[in-house]
Amino acid sequence: MLRNPHHVFLGRGAELVGDATEVNEGKFEWVPVANVPNLIREGKVKNSGTLVGLLHYLALGR
Repeated sequence: MLRNPHHVFLGRGAELVGDATEVNEGKFEWVPVANVPNLIREGKVKNSGTLVGLLHYLALGR
């Protein structure tokens, strides 16, 4: 269980302007929102904060 707050922001209309500059921060990949449920199902999204934000969006944000 986590006691620290999570702040989740939704951005729309984002454009890729360059590669990530933080080389040790993990893997970054642009994917269509339609692919997100399968990525979660396959265990490819592991960060709890990311899962909270994505699942909230999928359930309520459309």
